[in-house]
Amino acid sequence: MKNLTSHFVLYLCTILLLVVGATNYWLYQNNTSQLKSAFDSTAHNHLDDITNLSGYYISHYEYELLTKLLNDTTKREDIIHASIKTISGDINIETGQSSVTNVRQYSKIITYNNEHLGTVNLILDDSQLKHDLNQALINNILLTLFTVLIIGTLVIIFFRSRIMQAMKQANTEKEFFSVVMDSTGSMVIVLEENGQIVLANNACQRYFPDNNMPATGRFLWEFFPIYCEGIPLKNLLKDNKKLAPALDIAHLKIHNCISNCEINHEKTIIEWSFNVIHDDSRNRLIATGVDETLQYMECEKLSYLALHDSLTGLPNRSLFIDRLEAALAQYNRNDSAFCVLYLDLDKFKPINDTHGHEAGDFILKSVSEILLINLRAIDTVARLGGDEFGIILTNIKSRDNAAIVAQKCITAISQPFNYLTQQLQLGVSIGIAYYPDHKCDLPQLINHADAAMYKVKQSGRNGYCFFEDSMPDEMPISINKSI
Repeated sequence: MKNLTSHFVLYLCTILLLVVGATNYWLYQNNTSQLKSAFDSTAHNHLDDITNLSGYYISHYEYELLTKLLNDTTKREDIIHASIKTISGDINIETGQSSVTNVRQYSKIITYNNEHLGTVNLILDDSQLKHDLNQALINNILLTLFTVLIIGTLVIIFFRSRIMQAMKQANTEKEFFSVVMDSTGSMVIVLEENGQIVLANNACQRYFPDNNMPATGRFLWEFFPIYCEGIPLKNLLKDNKKLAPALDIAHLKIHNCISNCEINHEKTIIEWSFNVIHDDSRNRLIATGVDETLQYMECEKLSYLALHDSLTGLPNRSLFIDRLEAALAQYNRNDSAFCVLYLDLDKFKPINDTHGHEAGDFILKSVSEILLINLRAIDTVARLGGDEFGIILTNIKSRDNAAIVAQKCITAISQPFNYLTQQLQLGVSIGIAYYPDHKCDLPQLINHADAAMYKVKQSGRNGYCFFEDSMPDEMPISINKSI
């Protein structure tokens, strides 16, 4: 019943507004028509007076009286110009001003005794008429506004309780929505279609550079450099065709969006998902951000450990193979030769057994540092297992360069290591395979370097040796030993 009453009141107000509008429009048209008719009637009365007298004056050749008649006519306030012209052209009298704005022109034929003698032209000032018409329009507008105000006031009085109830319900829903948003640990941000922030929950505040800075009205990418499959979100929201070629933004859903940035000088990785909501006639985006920094750090740590030695931090065998494949690819592109050095520490086992594993770990880390110091940044040194190391020398011009590097490593490792209060002495045996001299697949190339290293072991240790095709059956001819 209440809904029925509300609808009836709305319909009644609508009908009243239409009736009032139509009535006011009719009154305005009627008023303007009366003003124009009165002005035209005055002009025609002047014409009648002049044509009656001028016909007599022209037929009796009273030209002075005719001139005086026109002069008297233009002395009237509303007439600014008058002229009489006969058909024969003998008489052409003009008085007053002819070049004036805001005027209306009237004319009438002069007849006397049913004879056509000429024409009378009058120009009247219609500025007062225009002023009256404008005033009528203003009065009509004011009357319409007053009527609308009256009806609107009545409607507001009638619906006041309903309006207050609706506003209260809207505030309650807004508070409920805010509580729901703040209860989640994830960031929830409401966006316009162009990426401007409408609302953000409390979880977002810690990610803003200044917690006191209002985010509303600013763009999301001002705070988070978000990329969706490598494309900046800023570009996607400005060009919806990149997101969904056959769909508009109302059907848009974005996933797999990442922002990698620094928040409070700390690396932060946030995963975003977007959904579209329909709000009346427009669409908005709901952005949900989850801080995945710890998970990503764990993944990076696991990825690092999968490719690096946990003790020395050097690449492990898997990464060593990858780098070796890269060196082979570089050779195939530009014939850049490379070497594989296989290293095995001499006298490491006695040190490890005598002084313990801590001493052994100290030796391995120290040897790793020595090798890194004696190699170029483009080279690779890896721990292949136990006390064995592998080196890849890229862009090597000759075997002599590899021999120089091997000798530097032997000399450095042969120096005593100060461990606690003792000095530990060891050496290193190095086998070298030079590509393309030893052109084969990569596993075989590593085996060649390993075979050359064992020849050094058999020949007294602490030296280097290039692989020869006669290995391992014959004694190598290129063994260098360091005493």
